[in-house]
Amino acid sequence: MQTIQEILQSSDYVICDTSVMCGNNDWYTKGVYGTEQFQEIDKEVLQGVACSLGFFSDLLTNKKIINPQEISTEIKRMKDIVRNKISDLERGTYTDLRKQKWRRNRTERTKQEVLLHEICNLFHKLQERTRSDSIFPKGPEYNQLEKITLKISECAHSKIDYRWKHIHHRRAKKHYDLCTDEKMIALAFYMTDMQETEGGILTKDDDVRRLAVDTLSYLSKSKILRMNQVAERARKIGIKIYSPIKQNYFSCIFNSSEHWLKSKKLFQRDIQKIDEEMINYSLN
Repeated sequence: MQTIQEILQSSDYVICDTSVMCGNNDWYTKGVYGTEQFQEIDKEVLQGVACSLGFFSDLLTNKKIINPQEISTEIKRMKDIVRNKISDLERGTYTDLRKQKWRRNRTERTKQEVLLHEICNLFHKLQERTRSDSIFPKGPEYNQLEKITLKISECAHSKIDYRWKHIHHRRAKKHYDLCTDEKMIALAFYMTDMQETEGGILTKDDDVRRLAVDTLSYLSKSKILRMNQVAERARKIGIKIYSPIKQNYFSCIFNSSEHWLKSKKLFQRDIQKIDEEMINYSLN
């Protein structure tokens, strides 16, 4: 168990996933989405979200934090969702007050309404900050690693949790997949390979860890020497993934230096298929 300060001190870079922003990833779908009035929302949940967003905002001021541009896009999506919900709830409140022939007084806003506006403003602040701090890797090395992680995610179904308790959460996405997880993994391997820097990823999503294991397995087992070199450098230098366990404390759930790591879903035929695509990609 490590604090965020200890992680930053021991790392050359840290990539932050959007999942670490909020205390509970389901706070909106379970606590806000189905409500028709501000009063129906749990104030403590909103206070926890606002506190987590503030922590995330402070974290982004550190110069070691880097992110792919898709992180900013994901945050914008969240901001737009919250802003639209606020508009819906405000219209409903205004309609109810008109039916009762009351004049709405803006000073009578509920605590929940104030907190939702605060959360929306924090999302906007985070969007601007991540957009200005986004890293844009260029060159064939990064492009190749990104293509690899995207292909591995497709072949090994890395982003699907097959554990029985998660069966009800497997549903079609409503938004176009930005492939943020794949690009975070590609960026981490790129930083380790090309810049020989040690770092990690902060995330709550286990699919990021699964994708990292699958990617490291492919790079290690590939018949392409260049892929083996990337794997060897990652094992030597180290890529770590941390998951929050409580306020300001994180646990390491993946370490590329651990040689026992092996993918359970990436088979030899998949490795061969990806090898062939990478050879063709290099030739083109």
